[in-house]
Amino acid sequence: MTPIAGSHDCYKGPGIYQHFKGQFYFVFGLSMECDDSNNQIVVYRPLYVTEDNGIGWAGFIHRKLSVFNQSVQYEGHVVPRFSKIAALP
Repeated sequence: MTPIAGSHDCYKGPGIYQHFKGQFYFVFGLSMECDDSNNQIVVYRPLYVTEDNGIGWAGFIHRKLSVFNQSVQYEGHVVPRFSKIAALP
């Protein structure tokens, strides 16, 4: 995986997203860094179980919005890092 210049504007609000490698995540929304940068941060958690996260793991992941929206080169194709697959009802 190689990040490349450009953006797919992947973030479309809270919901279920799929990572380009296939895993699913529940995105809660945006927060802000508590420093002078005021970077927007996407807050989400995995919807899959691994040895590392275990059943019922409730850890949150924080990723800068600019990185969440990046395009990546994967298996010879330029793809969005995340794709929204379901909205909240």
